[in-house]
Amino acid sequence: MTLGNTRLQTLSALFFLAIMMLTFGCQKKLTYGVGLPDNYAAAQLMTHNQMAYNKPNSDLMQMQKLTGYWTWNQSIWPFPGSHPVSLKGICASKWILGNRYVRLEFKYVNENADTEIGYIFIGHDQMLNTYSFYEIFSTLTSPIIGTGEWNEKKQEFRWVIEFSNPLNHAITKFIRTIHLDKSGTLTWKSWRQDINGKLVPYQTTILTPTTKEEMEKALRAGTPDAVEPVPTEPDPVPAKSNDPG
Repeated sequence: MTLGNTRLQTLSALFFLAIMMLTFGCQKKLTYGVGLPDNYAAAQLMTHNQMAYNKPNSDLMQMQKLTGYWTWNQSIWPFPGSHPVSLKGICASKWILGNRYVRLEFKYVNENADTEIGYIFIGHDQMLNTYSFYEIFSTLTSPIIGTGEWNEKKQEFRWVIEFSNPLNHAITKFIRTIHLDKSGTLTWKSWRQDINGKLVPYQTTILTPTTKEEMEKALRAGTPDAVEPVPTEPDPVPAKSNDPG
């Protein structure tokens, strides 16, 4: 091997090493998304900060009154001015994931005499100081998601919800509240936007506390007679104009 070839190989090796070092240096500066850690120390800090919000606090404890067994009596106004449709069912709710969320499982007979099943998950985001709302049920593949707050004076949760309207796929605004009565009864109310964007009453649901045995008995007693049929030609009846604000 000649001296010239040796020098050429050495220069080639140095050039390759320089490319590798430059590449490695660039990789160290890469980021992986807004707010995500870009090194091991930052990843450890992120985990540490996340764990600081790990323990249930007094805000979560407000949800204790949402747990139990209930009979479910709901009135729905299909459109503004219509007669309400009455639905009957049951609801069982409990803490899950180490008392971090309350899961409500409900079953009721709808206006077509079919039994619908659904789940509602309620939690408290300690970082944002908001109450989360997530609802799914057997007749819709789109979840209903909202964020809200607790009003100590009113003893009431209030969520603002947006979802895609199945009628026209437009984003529709919902207001949903849960009022906690001294007797233990929960009163759920919902308002939704009409075609003019005005919030109008949509649902009122009374959850009456009961025992597990009585709740299961109520479900077994559920028949097509447990729901009032939708009037074929309902007479316009002004719905109560309760202010959702």
